[in-house]
Amino acid sequence: MTYSKWINKNNILVSSILFIVSLIYYVAYEFRFPLVYGIDGPYYLIQIEHIEKTGIMYYGDPPLTFYVLYAIYVIVHNSTLAVKIGSIVFSALTIFPLYYLLNNLLRKTEACIAAVFFFMFSPHIIRLMGDFVKNTFGLFFLTSYLYFFNIWFNKKDRTYLLLSIVFLVLTGLTHILAFGILILYTFIYPVILYLNSRLKIEFIKALPLMIATITFSIISYTFFTFYFNDFGRIMMYIRSVTRPLLQQVHMESSQALAGIIRGPLLIYMIPSLMIIIPITLLIVYELFKRRLNCFLLTSYIVCLILFNPLSNVGIFFRFVLSSIIPLSILAGYIVGLYSDRIKTLMVVFLILIPILLLSLQIASTWGPSIPIEMYSELKDASKYIAEANAIVHPIGIPPYWPEYVIGPERVIRAPLHPEDKPIYLVISKKIPLPPLRPYETIVFDGKYIQVRKIIVKGIIGHE
Repeated sequence: MTYSKWINKNNILVSSILFIVSLIYYVAYEFRFPLVYGIDGPYYLIQIEHIEKTGIMYYGDPPLTFYVLYAIYVIVHNSTLAVKIGSIVFSALTIFPLYYLLNNLLRKTEACIAAVFFFMFSPHIIRLMGDFVKNTFGLFFLTSYLYFFNIWFNKKDRTYLLLSIVFLVLTGLTHILAFGILILYTFIYPVILYLNSRLKIEFIKALPLMIATITFSIISYTFFTFYFNDFGRIMMYIRSVTRPLLQQVHMESSQALAGIIRGPLLIYMIPSLMIIIPITLLIVYELFKRRLNCFLLTSYIVCLILFNPLSNVGIFFRFVLSSIIPLSILAGYIVGLYSDRIKTLMVVFLILIPILLLSLQIASTWGPSIPIEMYSELKDASKYIAEANAIVHPIGIPPYWPEYVIGPERVIRAPLHPEDKPIYLVISKKIPLPPLRPYETIVFDGKYIQVRKIIVKGIIGHE
């Protein structure tokens, strides 16, 4: 029995080993610092603890991620630990549906393993875990959907249709961007299949999934707006990228194109371009030979849509990060082109070594948006904001941290001065401190932050 045949008969073992390796890597990354990572990290803490107090979320968002994190919190009794565990586990779990999807598509173990390594060591997933936790949940449900979605188009068993719809709903309940990618696959893949085969059966099999997608979108956005207000961003995004075609390109949109060749965005574009460029050549060759792999072409089109340089720079960045699933599928196709093991290993090393180096760079440098010492001072300073109805305005501090420590309902992001409530300024000493004004008094002065109370009556005549 050859090594390759042994592997093919033990996919559960191989995928489990990959899962364990990813867990070790992700745990080492997430537990470098005791705080949650990124600007959005404390956002999840706010949501968990608000669910604990009231039973509902404070911010409107697709709810599944936050209630899963809350369930973990109930077990571990620590919201920070719950967020870290959730991001680690769901990022690693994505390996299973991704591996089996690739196994169905490629039928080549080396290509499946290489593509999974591309995913698990990519800087994309490391950054998502460190800031955009709900995206990591969304990618797991999206990949599970694509696995059953692909099987449904190749088998008559309606069980796979039912499972596809289940994961369609779970994706929609988790994150709008993952659901947007799901929509692209759901509507583009059947069209390509039909153009390739001219068989109406492809549209017939796609119809229930298209109807389920539209129905879920309408019901959730219409009747549960608090949770699914982000669904409206789809139309806003379409308008934002089509308007420049009729008018002058907006400055904010053009920043995305500039960001591709400079700054941190380049770290995430390098792996993307490493895959997109050779895949473009492969697709041109396949079309020339009148051969067409429909799932390959669909994944390629999805990537092109996500890499639209007319997008707002912030949206473009998130699109690039979420493109890791179609990129991993395309990476598997590239490796699967080679039948010779030596050539295969050479291609794998050419792809994975830069990916691993970029991943290690992000994993060793990305962390909390504030140091633990500032967090401790913020907790101490909150004791000096004694009034229950006091309003707090953070300056130079990522606002989710003051919201988490002091309470989201008490923190404002604009310097409003209502005369009926006490007002406090929480100022980071990482920025030059503004001069003390006559109607301000310092109530806390630490190494990292300073807290000033505004004497409201004294504002009149000074503002």
